[in-house]
Amino acid sequence: MTMNFTETLDMARVLFRMYLNDGAGEFTKVLSSMAEQILRRSAGDLKVINGRFTTLLTGLLAIVYVNESEKIIRKSVDISQNFLAESDATAKKDCFVRDLSAFLRGLEQKSQQSLADQVILYLKSCSLKELQAMKIDTLADRFKYNKTYFCEKFKSERGLTLHEAMQEEKLNRALLALKAGQTGTVKELAAMIGFGDSAHFSRLFKDRFGFSPSETPRFE
Repeated sequence: MTMNFTETLDMARVLFRMYLNDGAGEFTKVLSSMAEQILRRSAGDLKVINGRFTTLLTGLLAIVYVNESEKIIRKSVDISQNFLAESDATAKKDCFVRDLSAFLRGLEQKSQQSLADQVILYLKSCSLKELQAMKIDTLADRFKYNKTYFCEKFKSERGLTLHEAMQEEKLNRALLALKAGQTGTVKELAAMIGFGDSAHFSRLFKDRFGFSPSETPRFE
């Protein structure tokens, strides 16, 4: 069964969280198992395999880069070129697992230079339910910092408060939901991501992305 893009985003976020929490070894093992399942279900059809690998890759890049369409495209081309060039299904799977793991390893290494970058990656990896329940105290405990110092260090590195960062990530989730074809009213979308006032949500959304929820382009 083919997943819709919302399901792909959910799966990609689970994989991303696994990488951050359990490390590269466990992530690679699970991703390899998942890729094997794709091979079996695709019955050796290379076009189908390419499509499913590319969709999962795009989902992960959409989580990391959100509204940076050009960067998503560039990174997708860079990461996918090796597995797309392979004519053997097993070799294709090995390239996919290797290159996606390498991308996340580079992302993690870069984030180690900044606490704020680590926090942002962690927020991106959280489920929507976790994000809605997130408190600054929880984040400070997660990163083993005193709350006051944690807040000050984050703001000095990122130029915005932790509250603003969590709000931005909620808006990112709304954008991804709309791009993936989320239906329903703006009020329903606002409530889904944790905003009680849909008008306030719409203003924040437009301020962040430059267009209103109803004007959001879909993933092609």
